[in-house]
Amino acid sequence: MSKTGRRLQRATSYNGFTLMEVMVAIGILAISLVAIFNVQATSIVSAGRVKNITAATLLAQSKMIDLELELAREGFSDFAEESSGNFEEEGWPDFRWRATISKVKIPLPGAMPSGEDSNQYANMMAGYTSMITDMISNALRECVLIVEWEEGKSTHEIQVATHFVETGRAGMLQSTSSATGTSGGTK
Repeated sequence: MSKTGRRLQRATSYNGFTLMEVMVAIGILAISLVAIFNVQATSIVSAGRVKNITAATLLAQSKMIDLELELAREGFSDFAEESSGNFEEEGWPDFRWRATISKVKIPLPGAMPSGEDSNQYANMMAGYTSMITDMISNALRECVLIVEWEEGKSTHEIQVATHFVETGRAGMLQSTSSATGTSGGTK
């Protein structure tokens, strides 16, 4: 082959990519980047949501302790109490709370079987049962606490509940049960 034939052969054989191959590669890259950015955005939103749920849980725990200390200091009321506020002092002004503390109503058990001998016993037991459930009800309070916060355009909340026992009133139950001859259980 002559020198000019070799030059023509070199000039016509390029070792690069065609325009079509470059466009397909850019298309694949664009689709992959959009998917990666979508996953990243979702993980950022999820991390923010988890942070808010964790903060709400810890704030609820802190507020429950505050409510328990307040009840121990002031004693139980015979009426339902509601209170609310926010956590601005704790550094979370976007979080709000509502608490309801109410007396627990304990249902009386069903009627005792009737018969000639059991009526007197049933009446006596109904009196004791009513007295004991009243004492327990007076010594027990249910506290329901709701913590709310805004996330975007929606409001989220967690709700926790616990029960508090006023030991002074619970002690009355123990002294009454020992006076009536029933065992108070172990301490």
